[in-house]
Amino acid sequence: DDVTVATCLQDLLHADEDQGFGPRAAALDVLSKRRDELPHLPKQLFDSRGILVVLVQEVVSLYRQLSTSAALTHVASNRVCNCLALIQSVATHQDFKAFLLDARIPLLLYPLLTL
Repeated sequence: DDVTVATCLQDLLHADEDQGFGPRAAALDVLSKRRDELPHLPKQLFDSRGILVVLVQEVVSLYRQLSTSAALTHVASNRVCNCLALIQSVATHQDFKAFLLDARIPLLLYPLLTL
């Protein structure tokens, strides 16, 4: 499990060449599906340099897609939902909740709530 998480965290740091499929998309899927089985995942996400930035960038990239196209693809929807689930796992962890609020992460996510 630790090897899988470490591999997935590394894969998150590398953008997929094909915007829908690739190591980052696969890592998002694996981590999101297994987040309840991995009690240390929020800490690993928080402590891994650049991971939260990647998750927020993935969500923000959806805004661009929606501004140029009225339709949200299934792939993009899954991808952003996986990112939101991982951000939520960090945000609900008592040790990191205040940090995310202080960093104003919810403000970056608010536009999704108004769609």
